Amino acid sequence: MKRKCVVGSLSTIFTHSYIVGLINLGYEVDVINTSKKIACDNYRGCDVLNLNFQNNSGVNSEAKSRLKLSKFFCYIYEIYLFVRAILWRDKRINAFLKNKDIDAFVFFWGTSIRKEFYAIKKIYKNTKEKPKYIVDVATYPIRDYATKSTPGFLLWFDECFFNSFDTVLSHSSCMDNFLSKSISVEKNRIKRFICSFPRNSYYKQECITTSLIPKKMIFLGTLDNSSVINDITKDVIEFANAGFEIYVQENKTFKIEHPNVNFFKPFTFEQIIDGYLAKFCAGFDAILVSYGKMSELREELTYPTRYAMALLQNTPILIQKGRFKALQEIAAMNKHNLIVYYSSVRDVENINLHFTGALDVDSECMEDKLRVLF
Repeated sequence: MKRKCVVGSLSTIFTHSYIVGLINLGYEVDVINTSKKIACDNYRGCDVLNLNFQNNSGVNSEAKSRLKLSKFFCYIYEIYLFVRAILWRDKRINAFLKNKDIDAFVFFWGTSIRKEFYAIKKIYKNTKEKPKYIVDVATYPIRDYATKSTPGFLLWFDECFFNSFDTVLSHSSCMDNFLSKSISVEKNRIKRFICSFPRNSYYKQECITTSLIPKKMIFLGTLDNSSVINDITKDVIEFANAGFEIYVQENKTFKIEHPNVNFFKPFTFEQIIDGYLAKFCAGFDAILVSYGKMSELREELTYPTRYAMALLQNTPILIQKGRFKALQEIAAMNKHNLIVYYSSVRDVENINLHFTGALDVDSECMEDKLRVLF
């Protein structure tokens, strides 16, 4: 059995999911880690190449945001990124892949992996049997200045990039349409794939309970008022004021002082993959999927990690109403969880939230999905 190589950031839970899912299917897996924050030399027996790990992020993020308000800067920046990606080489990649019989590379598009892709493709340019190149587009855009009105010339670079893959994984018809119409990705490259988690990550609540007045809910994201997308303080306080006991992750730099707001220690990626988060969440009446303000295009197309993690057990899920077009399409197919869309606390207060007994781990788990892919 030939080897697979996963290319993506170990700061992203789905990268871990791909690695472990492939390992569980019996493949030998290599990892090219693009994270700037997390590095490891060995991941569950897999060789790992840490490309971008660094102790600081360089340019101040606030300064970057101000620059991105300029369309001229965005255009020049896109040209720079594209040229850098085309010309970039790293001898460490060549050395890492030497003598490894890899027949497929899986790239996760949660952070930019353009330069890594082009560098890898150059290595196999003259080989007789070329590996298969697959990219999972779980969200778009990853650059906050890309919008519905972004000029086509700024998207041309992504058109070249995505059309260089054998397979482009898309989670919804919303994403299909955007990829094919706005970025001109050839339709025969696009394949439906909704990323999930390995079998051991899931937990089925066997004791089915009902609650006319639910009291306990959990928010799985990062609550942080320094980031607009993570600032859902208003929602948390409204639920707490209404009598809900709400649990959020501990944050050293931000805390809400409220008797109904409780904190829990964040789970590591490894603990999530091994099922500890799922078992913990099974003790709650509901899981809150909420985000602060984000770009309209990203909101429409993204497959939120917070929703994917909420599926790890058959607990009811609360989602902000009127947002996340692609997610609504995906959630409509969910037969395992009660889904409640809310615009205010009043929409949730009198609903009978209940566990379903329908969680089918085999149909949800990453291993079964990867079997079809390979």
